[in-house]
Amino acid sequence: MSELNIARAFNSAASNYATIAHAPVRETLQRQTKLLLEHELECITPGNTLLDLGCGPGVSAKKLELYCKHYIGVDIAEKMIELAQQEHNGKTWLVGDMHTIPLADASVDIVYSNLAFQWSNEQSELLKEVARVLKPGGRVVFSTLLEGSLPEFKRLYERNITRGYQCYPTFEDWSLKASAHGFATLSSEVQSINTRFDSAKSLLDSVKGIGAGVLTIHQRSNESGLKGKTWYSNLINAIQQECSDSDGSLHLTYQIGVFHLQFKGD
Repeated sequence: MSELNIARAFNSAASNYATIAHAPVRETLQRQTKLLLEHELECITPGNTLLDLGCGPGVSAKKLELYCKHYIGVDIAEKMIELAQQEHNGKTWLVGDMHTIPLADASVDIVYSNLAFQWSNEQSELLKEVARVLKPGGRVVFSTLLEGSLPEFKRLYERNITRGYQCYPTFEDWSLKASAHGFATLSSEVQSINTRFDSAKSLLDSVKGIGAGVLTIHQRSNESGLKGKTWYSNLINAIQQECSDSDGSLHLTYQIGVFHLQFKGD
């Protein structure tokens, strides 16, 4: 998926992102992975500069300030950065692609990223760029979706409900590429996380509302009007069948990689 399409998706999702992705009323995927990363951050001595890569509207900024003197948020979506600037004055917010980070070489002590790296189709280039901005000995703490995530959407594809489903790198892919670009792994793990919903609509909102809907929710043709409504009805029915639990709720399943790396330097 191109950077332009990713930016468009998250610009579209920006206004509802914090409400849907970090809603305090339920354990969203983003909230659960954020807690996993905060556990890793507790092992790090606070540094001078922390980069929040894929920062969105800055929902983690207040917490991350505990680990640095200077917080920098970078996101590819301009509207996300605009929201962050409105909510958090006095911080540095930059629009930028994570493959071409708008920062100088060796200028960052800690790179933090919660559920952004899976958007990269070039993991090696991404890790190379992260290494570029890190000081020798700098840390990277990130979470990302792994192979095996969203099997429910794979089944929808197999039933001809959706056009496709997203494939993600394996845990081993990330580990090997990190080592190849000068990172030592201090800790890493795979967590299986389920998110629960009370309706098919709220399940779809959780995916579409964070910009990911363009990857998975597609009609197989350019149908509109009545046929479009029929397709949507079929989609809702299929979700209720594929994602249902015994208590009547619905779920999505994710395989999450949590990595804590140290850049060894040149």
